[in-house]
Amino acid sequence: VLLFEHNVEYLIWQRLANLETDPWKRALFEMEWRKLRACEAEACRRAALTVTVSEDDRLRLEALAGIRAVSIPTGVNTNYFTPQRDIEVPGRLVFSGSMDWHPNEDAVCYFADEIFPLVRAEVPGASFTIVGRNPGARVRDLAARPGISVTGTLDDVRPSIGEGSVYVVPLRAGSGTRIKIFEALSMAQAVVSTSVGAEGLALEPGRHFLAADTAHEFAHAVIRLLRDPTRRRLLGDAGRAL
Repeated sequence: VLLFEHNVEYLIWQRLANLETDPWKRALFEMEWRKLRACEAEACRRAALTVTVSEDDRLRLEALAGIRAVSIPTGVNTNYFTPQRDIEVPGRLVFSGSMDWHPNEDAVCYFADEIFPLVRAEVPGASFTIVGRNPGARVRDLAARPGISVTGTLDDVRPSIGEGSVYVVPLRAGSGTRIKIFEALSMAQAVVSTSVGAEGLALEPGRHFLAADTAHEFAHAVIRLLRDPTRRRLLGDAGRAL
């Protein structure tokens, strides 16, 4: 039996528990991630080999289950995801991902609530596009706010990503690797991401993307890039090369 772990599943729910402010929900998440951790460890021990998508996840699962695992890095088709700088919309910020996935929903709501207002205070013309399938009511409601649009399901995400001046990854929970960052980098987009968002990828902060883990740091990084097209191009070119 070969077990493919595209995430360390318990870690996602552990991180969501740490973010939860409602004590009842937090207690539920706490119980769930602990049960899931035990189940996941047992699944790894029962398999002949466990495969992960990053070295970070390999080390976590080996320590958790006392097993030998291997990692196979993820990637994207760089002939499909190519730069489209001629369609860039000034001041446009873009996030893409399946919007029926809780960590993605948390990320865009966090960005809309705590980061985007700080950006708009300095760059009034800034806009934020949320790209991805099956957005729930919480995400759809964001479209009523000034400067925010929600696309829903698209046959091709590349034009929406290409319109971005800055690609944002404000993830606070998750595991595995974020293919969305590789898609954006392959299109030579300047990326601002949390440490969790860029986790497991062979990226160098300051060279391939800008790292920011608080709302103020994130907003500052975005504002700085919106005001510096040369810096955006350098980041995008380095990301594309990687």
